[in-house]
Amino acid sequence: MIVVNDQMGLTEYIESERLIISSYKGRVDHEASIAHLSAVIDFYKQHEVKAAIIDLREVFGSFFKIMEYLSDSFYPIALKSGLKAQAFVLTDDIIIKNLTKKLGIITSTFDVKSKTFATKEDAKKWLKD
Repeated sequence: MIVVNDQMGLTEYIESERLIISSYKGRVDHEASIAHLSAVIDFYKQHEVKAAIIDLREVFGSFFKIMEYLSDSFYPIALKSGLKAQAFVLTDDIIIKNLTKKLGIITSTFDVKSKTFATKEDAKKWLKD
């Protein structure tokens, strides 16, 4: 089921696995990112989500400005929905890797496990274990 499909990317829900898969693309745009994440939050409010795969391989630029929004608004709602783990799929982009490490610190304050991977398949395997 498609949750949101816009200029920032595609977020889908696999109901049988209670899994969100988000694939982001292009230059990070603060307003477009917040709009995308707000649509995902609305979905979290109405559905049980146990895990998420966040594919950042086609994103470039910094999403640092979004961190406060994630910490203050996104993760508290995701946690209520049942989020326990999320996997980040990354390339070797140093900016995205560093920001993802910071995001991992944020998620750990919510007791959400996070780990990085090179492929969605590896991410799915970790989430199933």
